[in-house]
Amino acid sequence: MYVKLGDFGFSKCVAPDAALTTFCGSPPYAAPELFVADSYTGPAVDLWALGVLIFYMVTGSLPFKADSLHKIKRLILSNDYRIPAYVSDDCQTLISGLLTNSVERRYTVSQAKSSPWFNDIDWQHLMKHTDPTPDEIDDASARYLLKKWWDVDSYELDKALSEGPKNKLTGIYRILRSKGLQYKKDPTLPDQKYKNKRGRVKRNGSCSTGKSKPRPASVPHKELTTVDLRDQKSMKNAENSTRTCNIL
Repeated sequence: MYVKLGDFGFSKCVAPDAALTTFCGSPPYAAPELFVADSYTGPAVDLWALGVLIFYMVTGSLPFKADSLHKIKRLILSNDYRIPAYVSDDCQTLISGLLTNSVERRYTVSQAKSSPWFNDIDWQHLMKHTDPTPDEIDDASARYLLKKWWDVDSYELDKALSEGPKNKLTGIYRILRSKGLQYKKDPTLPDQKYKNKRGRVKRNGSCSTGKSKPRPASVPHKELTTVDLRDQKSMKNAENSTRTCNIL
């Protein structure tokens, strides 16, 4: 079994040695240079975050935990963390190599992949092959379901897919691709005769059922997980937020 990572919120395509100056991120995963340097390189910051993630996956806890952003920053800058003794030596070495404050001495991608902890991993195979999820279906099957349930033709779907994830129909298609077998087995899902009751997806990607319902008032989101690591006001707000570290 392999784990797929997602939710790359602040992602950006960059050259390997390009200097970046956007200092945003989730504090417990932030590399030390994000707090003190004028610029940073993306791969090095990502590898630090990978070290945090591996630590979390093998221990169930974050390496840098505190009740305020200021304290988290202090722990990261002082490299103050402890790896539990039950973690294997190979994994401890990998984590230590990734969670190295010096960018020059921090593990590179090649060094991380060469870790004995990954001895049984065939990297070339992983790059060429992705195992489908148990409920995944192919493109033709997803198109068939969209046509059957909501009368979405190929022209409409192709147009939506060309617009990317901002189009709601693209999202519906992707969900069907990943969970199609599950939906096909669900007897509560609509067949052709219920199509009109369900409504259909419009060409702009929205869904219409013929009835309008008032939208509930939006509730401000109080949980702060991603902040500007250089903005002193943002840091102050994060420090006063008691829930910041509880949800990370």
